[in-house]
Amino acid sequence: MKNCDVVIVSDVTNAPSCEPDMALEKFCECSDRHFEGRRKCPHSLHTTGVIYDLLECLSGFLSKFGFANIPICFISPVAQASLAHANIYSEWLNSSKQAKVYLPEPPFVHSNMMKMNSLFVYNHIHGRFSDTYKSPSIIFTGHPSLRFGPAVHFVEFWGKSENNSIIFIESDFSSVDAMKPFSNCKMKVFNCPIDTRLTYTQLAKILKDLSCQKVIVARHMMKVASQLKSSDSQMSASGSICDLKCITALGRAESCEVDDSVDFENVKIDYNLAKKCKLETLDSKKTSAIALVGEFQLNNHRATIRDVVLDKVPDRQVPKPFLWGDISVDQLLKELRLREVLDVKVEKYVGSKTSGKNDRMITIGKVADDPECIVILGEDYTNVVGCKTEATRKKIRDSIVACLNKL
Repeated sequence: MKNCDVVIVSDVTNAPSCEPDMALEKFCECSDRHFEGRRKCPHSLHTTGVIYDLLECLSGFLSKFGFANIPICFISPVAQASLAHANIYSEWLNSSKQAKVYLPEPPFVHSNMMKMNSLFVYNHIHGRFSDTYKSPSIIFTGHPSLRFGPAVHFVEFWGKSENNSIIFIESDFSSVDAMKPFSNCKMKVFNCPIDTRLTYTQLAKILKDLSCQKVIVARHMMKVASQLKSSDSQMSASGSICDLKCITALGRAESCEVDDSVDFENVKIDYNLAKKCKLETLDSKKTSAIALVGEFQLNNHRATIRDVVLDKVPDRQVPKPFLWGDISVDQLLKELRLREVLDVKVEKYVGSKTSGKNDRMITIGKVADDPECIVILGEDYTNVVGCKTEATRKKIRDSIVACLNKL
């Protein structure tokens, strides 16, 4: 992300309750305390994000303390797709997990856990879950607010026993507020918020190191950063996002322009096609170009041009030659005469302020006040104006094409 064009910051934290590693350790301790004498343990969380790390951490923890036979259930309509996609987006993984992607080994442990029947994935709590559920167990499900989702069912059904526990790990939801509707709930409640968001100090340091062209943040974040800078002398010395000149703050219903145009893209040329490439000089300045005819493929933001057999390609898909060069007035008149266009008059074109000294206007027709067609030749343009017949237009087109080089 160094020297990137645009960075969009969605959320940061002002004062995290604890570091993610400490929260993860507390999460495992709560699970250990639960299985020493209790049976069922639902975890209230979102179905993406930190769930992958929790499964990996919990798997090693259970094996270490002799609870490897306890099943883990993941219940969500997108659970199967979420776990499957985690194995293929290698560009977002750390170096150790990226290395596993290119080996016959999945980067996350949840694939092996599903093969060994220690992790079970369900779309909902009906049907297959009811038939295969075993106790004791660990349940990962949502919603963290306990206002909807399968988590509500488990709290109502298992909340009657003190042998069961519920662990809250989402930092955006209060366990006290979530449990208020369940006044008669007897299950143990543990709060282990895992907040992986950056702090304002960390964000300022990262953005400074990245040297971004533009950073887009929410307007309220700038207010909080300004208050922290004025009250915290350490932050004032280390830097704040308020000091960055590339910051753009947006409020609700506001928008800004983001320039996503790219001048050049890297394209890989197939080896067989590259062998056929020949450089052609375009002008006296020794500018060279290569004409490529192939199949353009775009996969995972990587472009490739592969060799094709033109005989197998439909005529409508075969590209036309690229025309280039300057049009000589004398050569154009010669080509027009070859096509029996004889009534031609050439004069200097002064139709606009941007007209060049060498711009010419060619009038075709016997009557000067009512010509059949007008051709304007400029330094970097050619315009054909007001052809009265299709036959005349085609003759002029063929004459202009004959004057140009083909690539």
